[in-house]
Order: sequence, then C-alpha cells, then structure tokens
Amino acid sequence: MANTVIQMANYLSTLLKKIPDMVEVKFKTNNRFFADIAQKKDNETFYVTVEYAKGGGFQGYDMDSLTDQIGYSSTPSMIQPYDSMVDIIAFQKITKKAIERSASPESIKALAAKLYSDVSENLVKHIKFHWYLPTTNNVLATYTDGGSGTTISTSGTSITLNASPTGSTPSYGAWFLRIGMVVDLYEGSSKKGTAIVTGINSDRKTVTLAAIGSNITISASADVNIYAQGMYGKTVNSFGFIASTSRTLHNIDSSSNAFWDGTVVDAGGSANLTVQKIRDLLYEIENLPYDVDVTKYNVAFTTRKQLEKLEADIIDSVTYQISSATKKDLDYGSFYLTVDGVNVYYDPLVPPGVLYLPHFDYLEFKYAKKPEWMKLGGDILHPDSLSTPQVLRAVLTYTGQFACSLPPVQGKIIKMSNDFDFS
Repeated sequence: MANTVIQMANYLSTLLKKIPDMVEVKFKTNNRFFADIAQKKDNETFYVTVEYAKGGGFQGYDMDSLTDQIGYSSTPSMIQPYDSMVDIIAFQKITKKAIERSASPESIKALAAKLYSDVSENLVKHIKFHWYLPTTNNVLATYTDGGSGTTISTSGTSITLNASPTGSTPSYGAWFLRIGMVVDLYEGSSKKGTAIVTGINSDRKTVTLAAIGSNITISASADVNIYAQGMYGKTVNSFGFIASTSRTLHNIDSSSNAFWDGTVVDAGGSANLTVQKIRDLLYEIENLPYDVDVTKYNVAFTTRKQLEKLEADIIDSVTYQISSATKKDLDYGSFYLTVDGVNVYYDPLVPPGVLYLPHFDYLEFKYAKKPEWMKLGGDILHPDSLSTPQVLRAVLTYTGQFACSLPPVQGKIIKMSNDFDFS
C-alpha cells in the first residue's frame, strides 16, 4: 500500500517537471480573460515601469518620500513602483483506497495525471476568484456580532454575514465564500481561529462555519473579517482593488497621490446599468491626461441582472445610436451586449451591482516561479487531517501577483441597484 502511494507521488513530481506549463495552459483554455493579461516571469519582488507623457509625466522623486517629490511635467519621465508576490494555493483530495485500487503502473499514472489536472484547474479558478474581489484588503466577507458574543463550534454554527452591497462600505454576504473553503476569522489584527465553510443559504448571507481544532469565540459586538486561509496581511491585486481609489497599490498610496487612483463611477445605489452609465465611465477615462487608446476597451464584465437591465435600456432607448447584439462567445463562455464597441459580458464571479472595465495593455500577471507541490514532512501526498488519515491531499502553490502599470485607465461602476437581493 505504502509503495503505491509513493509511486503516485513520484508520478506527480514527474508530471510537474515534464508539464510545468499546465497552469499556463489552464489559464488560456479555462477563460480567455487570463490569456489577454500578459504573463511575465519575475523575481519575488518586482518593479512596474510606468511611462507618462502629454502632461502626465513625473519629476524626480524619492520612493521614501513620494508625496513631496511627485509633480506634473510636460516632459515624459519614469516611475518604478514595486510590489511583492503572494503564494496562491489550491488542493485536491484523494483517498488511499482509490490509489490502492489503481494496481498497475499505467493506472497510477492515469490517476496522477487526473489529480494534477484537477488541482491545476482549481488553482486557476482560485486565482480568477481573487481577480474579481471588490475589496481593497483581501477580505472575503464580514460579520458583526449582535452584542452577546458568538461561539463557532467544531460541529458547525450558523451566522448571518453583513450584506449591504450599495452602502458606503459595501459587503457582499457570502458571495465570495464557497462550501469547503477554509477561512481565517480576525477581529482587527487578532486571529480568532480557522473554520471550514460547511453550508451557504440561498440568501447568500447565512452561512454555517465549523471551527477547526477548537471552538472559536467572537467578542460581543465585534466586527469580524473573514479571509481565505493564510491570506491575512497579504494583498492579491484584484481588479476591484486596482480600479479603486484611496488604496496602496505597488507601494504607492493613492490617498495622497491621486494620480494612482483607478477610475470609478458610483451609481449611488439608485440606478442600474445603462448605456449612459458605460459612456460616463468611458468619458471619465477619455478625459485623463494620458495618451491612451480608448478604442482598445473591448470587454467589460458585470452580473447577469445588470446585463438584463442594460438590454432593457438598449431596447427602450431608441435615440441611442449604438451597436448592440446578444451573442454567444465561446471563448469567454457567456452572453454579451455590445455598447460603443465594448462587449459587456456576464460573469458569475462579479459582485452584485458592479461592472469592471479593464484595459489589458496595462495589466500583467507576474509570477516568480512555476507551480510546485507543497510538501509536508517531505511528502507530496499527505493526510488531510489527523482525524482522517485515509484521505490524502495534494497541494499546488503558485507564486504570483497581478500588476498594473496605469491604474487610472482601469475603470469600474459600483453600487448599482436592482441586482441580487440580500434581504
């Protein structure tokens, strides 16, 4: 039995060496979105070179006192903000019995190939999942205790997450949680414990969490942030983050350096997606002092309900001279409408009330190294937990980060109404 598991692990190791581009291939076949973002190998800490011209250049500066040094100039100059990579992980489980039943070397090879393919697929989905996060601090969900304290038991406790997507601080319930996800719960900087998501109600805000190891105690009236396991204090540069304002991206704080803000149209919670809203966003970007080809905005991403509202607006607004169609794009895998040359797609991961408008010329996915197996005790295949030693887990890590060399041309519309109802 042990020899069979060792053979399986050896094949997994060989696959990773022989097919190191599996994740790269999955990027391109899973969703064209990732193929449109240039991928570049770099060091653990990387620099993003940005060149500005036509009144948007920068004078000499010192990265340690950026606020005092940055100014506008008609002469193009350079700025090199820097950032660090993060480890993004995905895993796939398999039982010892399943490996034992694969008696022949050929069967073990086939099983290893399937496991590697599945975990690679999970990794790409996980990265895509983080790409759509709307928050600027990597928080997946928030919870506020009602005043008496909350105990999350190891057998599972139901709680109701905050859900006000159109508020001043939007929360999206359990929109970015998935059953089986392992999460860390924090009160401020204090970690309260780790839990697994065992249930999510159809209201997308009531969830069941089962504490791992021991019960988790939440303080009375405490505000709790929920992160993917191990992601507290780390920033994945999601598009929602890149296109935000007043945030620190690539070590530049746009709160004091407004040139580094993304472009945001706030619908205020009282309007849904319309042709004019998309035009408002394009107009704001066109008015920026950068030499940007706005004709290269060819895709945007929103929710199904907002796409339906846009379709109704197109039908009702006969005075608009627009190119519109409802088509099936096999590459992106969803229906879209075309407005002023921008194909507006539905994607189920986009948060309610939001539209993202990326400019791919200024986006990259940088990675420091190829995917590798995370070994615990030197083993690729290791027990999922002490309580279930018969279930093995293979964990794949990928060190990378999304990068943007010109945040102002990355746009989004937020707080649109008539979307998923969390009430």
